[in-house]
Amino acid sequence: MTATVLLAMTSSPSGPMTNSVLENECSIDSLLCPSHPEGPGGLSLSGGVLYLNRGRVGLMVTFLGYPRCGTCRKAKAWLSEQGVRFVERDIVKHPLNREELGSLVAAAGVAPGELANPKGTRYRELGLKDQTLSDEQWLALLSEEGKLYRRPILWTDRGVVIGFYPDRWVEVLKN
Repeated sequence: MTATVLLAMTSSPSGPMTNSVLENECSIDSLLCPSHPEGPGGLSLSGGVLYLNRGRVGLMVTFLGYPRCGTCRKAKAWLSEQGVRFVERDIVKHPLNREELGSLVAAAGVAPGELANPKGTRYRELGLKDQTLSDEQWLALLSEEGKLYRRPILWTDRGVVIGFYPDRWVEVLKN
C-alpha cells in the first residue's frame, strides 16, 4: 500500500515548526507492517493520530483545499496564525479516494452529496442541479472530481468542519 506524502514538518534553530508541502509517494508498509504493528521506532497510526513509542505525538489536522481558492488561502493563513500544524492536501490534484471519502462522511456525519458545492462551476458544468444521485454515485464522482468539493475542509480525529467557519474550527481544534 502506498500513500502520497503531502507534508513534512521542519524547524530551524531560530524558528518554530513550519509546514513544507511535498508530493512524494512512499510505502505505508515501510512505516507500519502487520508483523510489527507499532512500526519501526515505535511508530503506529490509529484513527488519524500518529503514536510514537505508544505515546500520542499530537492531533492530526488535515487541511483539504484548493490553492487557487481565496477562502482556502484565507483559512490556511488563519491556521498558521493560530500556530496549528497541519497536513495540506490539494483536493483538485489529489481527490479523496472512496475509502477516504467514506471515512470523511462518517466523521462529518453527512451524506456524500453534502460534500459537493452546488454553487461551484464544475457542479454546473456537470449538470448536477437537477440530478438525484445515490451515495455510491456521489462517492464515485467526488473521487474523480476534486473541484466539486465544498472547501476548505478541516479534518481531525476530533471532527470535521466543511467550509471556513473559524468559531467551529476552534471548537474542533481545542484540547
